[in-house]
Amino acid sequence: MKLIKQILAFLLLSLGLPLGLYCVVEIFDSTKSQEDRDGAAAALMIFALPMSALGGGLLWSAVHDGREQRQKITLEASENLRKIFFQVLEENDNTITVLEFCKAAEIEGKEAKEYLDQKAIEFNATFEASESGGIIYKFP
Repeated sequence: MKLIKQILAFLLLSLGLPLGLYCVVEIFDSTKSQEDRDGAAAALMIFALPMSALGGGLLWSAVHDGREQRQKITLEASENLRKIFFQVLEENDNTITVLEFCKAAEIEGKEAKEYLDQKAIEFNATFEASESGGIIYKFP
C-alpha cells in the first residue's frame, strides 16, 4: 500500500506540476487570445491543481505513515529490551552484567552498557567489580 501511494503521488505530481506551470504561463501570455487564456485557466482549475493537491496529499500521507511505523518499531524494541532486562534480573537475584544482558537481548555491548547505566540511575543500583574486571549491576 505504501509503495502504491508513493508511485501514485509521484505520477500525480509529475503530471500536475508541469501542467500547472504551463497553464500559468498560458494565462499570463498576452499574445494568446482571451479564449486560449480562459481554456488554460479552466485546465489549471480542473486538472493541474487537483492533481498536484492529491499528489502532495498522498506523498505527505506516505511520509507520515513511514514515521509512525518507525516509531512503532522503536517502541516495540524498547519494550522488548525492558522485558528482557527484568527477566534477566529475576533469574539472577537482581544482579546483571553487560555480557549477560548482551546475550539475552542480542544487542551490542556498547548499547547494553548504555541501557544498563540508564537503568542503574533510574533504579539506584549499586555496582560491584567481578573477578574478571567487569561491572556487576546490583538492583534493589
